[in-house]
Formats: sequence, C-alpha cells, structure tokens
Amino acid sequence: MRAHNPINSNSDEKHQIQDSYDRKVVLIMGMGLNGISAEGWIPPAETKIQAEEMIEDVWTLLQSVDTLIIGRVTFQMWEKYWPPRAKDPSSSDFQKKFSIFTDQIQKIVFLTTLKSVNWRNSRVINDDISTEISRIKKLPGKNIAIVGGSGIAQTFTKLNLIDDYQLYIHPMIFKSGKSLLGVLDNERKLELIDLRRFLSGGIRLHYRSIK
Repeated sequence: MRAHNPINSNSDEKHQIQDSYDRKVVLIMGMGLNGISAEGWIPPAETKIQAEEMIEDVWTLLQSVDTLIIGRVTFQMWEKYWPPRAKDPSSSDFQKKFSIFTDQIQKIVFLTTLKSVNWRNSRVINDDISTEISRIKKLPGKNIAIVGGSGIAQTFTKLNLIDDYQLYIHPMIFKSGKSLLGVLDNERKLELIDLRRFLSGGIRLHYRSIK
C-alpha cells in the first residue's frame, strides 16, 4: 500500500490502450465522512486553493478513461452546463479543459424512458446493465468511469460491476443528501491499493473490488 503519493500522469500503464481487454469500471466520486454523496457540494471559498489540488487529481485520473457512465439527472445537468463553458470568457482554464473533454469523450447514460439523447458522443442504454457492461469491457480501450450521480453509483455497486473505487473523502459531515454507495444485502470485500492526502484535509482512497 502506498500513502500520499500522487498518481504519475505520465505513466504508460495509465494512458495506454488496454489491448488485453482488461478495461476496468472505475467509480470516481466524492462523499462526506458520513458516506453522503458530495454531488452538488461546493467547497467553501477559503479552501478554494486547496480544493484545486483535488480537482487536478481528478483530472489526472480521467486521463486513464475513454468512456463515462453518467446517471440521468447528472447527465441532463452536464449536457446544459458543460458544452458552453469552452467558449465562455468567464470560464476558468479547468472549466474550458473539462468542457472539451466531456464533449469529446464517449458518454453512456442508462435510461428507461428515452431512446436517444442530443449531446454528441452520447448514447442511451435501455438493456440489461450487467450484460452491456460485460460487452463493453471486452472491447479495446481505456477504463470506463462512473462520474455522476449517487443513483447510478448505488446501482453499479449492488450489481457488483465496479472494479475500482476512487473515493474522494471531503473533511465534511453533510447534514443531508443521498448515500453514495447505498446499503447492500451482502458484505463486499475490498482491497486498499493506494491513498493520497490533500491540503484541504480530504483524502482519496483507491479500493479494488475482490470478486
């Protein structure tokens, strides 16, 4: 186990196309100490500089990804918010960079009510989730990241479809919200691979699912 070591963004292992067809489904999300999802939470202004360190760490993780899995609510919010940010003069460098990234990358949204969506490089999947994820993982490519929505995180956790958990633990106990991972019928064993501490007081825990 390695402690507080940043991921090497130049690592060939991280960036290469995984021709051995061992693509992983990776959950990249944040939560408070009480397990409540951090979706929609904005760090206090006084910790902005420290929070940027964590944002850059997320960006580094995303370089090992070529497909995003996004929940319905988050997808609809991102579809409206992110595309215009690239050309907005008021956008930060990260916002412009992330806008281009989310627009160009392949996006999957699981919906039962819609057959299609308008955001480029996006597709809807209505079929059995486990079967579709198994099929996608056999295709050549980088990892597949679940990045938005506690609902989709809970669904994939219950179905035991997540290979790696990259969990950002904020130094907060949220007073309300949704559980990020939910409650399972059976215990799930994980292996701690890595952790990193941030100046904000938060940490990133990298767990691997033992299947």
